[in-house]
Amino acid sequence: MAGFRFRLEKVLRLRRRAEREASRELGRAASARDAQKRRLAAMAEARAELLAHRDDLQRGHVQPALLTQNRYQIIVLERAEVRGRARLAELEREVAAARDRLVEKSRARKLLEKLEERRRREWTAEQARRERRELDSRPLRNRGMPIAMKAAAENGR
Repeated sequence: MAGFRFRLEKVLRLRRRAEREASRELGRAASARDAQKRRLAAMAEARAELLAHRDDLQRGHVQPALLTQNRYQIIVLERAEVRGRARLAELEREVAAARDRLVEKSRARKLLEKLEERRRREWTAEQARRERRELDSRPLRNRGMPIAMKAAAENGR
């Protein structure tokens, strides 16, 4: 008697592979998002330093050239932060989309795994029924025979 064979095993393997790839994609997207968050934090820190430096410039002897340069640097940095926040929002959307794809791939895999489990249980139950029928049919063969035939069967005729 051959063992259980799930006919959709190749499809299940493909679904598992697709799920792993979706998981890696989510990891890459989350990594890019986290890197962008770190860049934004560094920009915010640099802007805070420039603002503190501007305050220092305004307290002491005012040097218009340095103050103008400082203001320009702050403006450039603020614009870069705006672009960085827009990029972060885009990366957040990519992470959400990748997470959705992973959930979809997971569901597809789980669906096939549940089908495999159900088929395996059905196969096991069918095997048990077959064995039971086979065992149950053996005594019936001898019980239904006429006595003369039983004796002949026992004597080896």
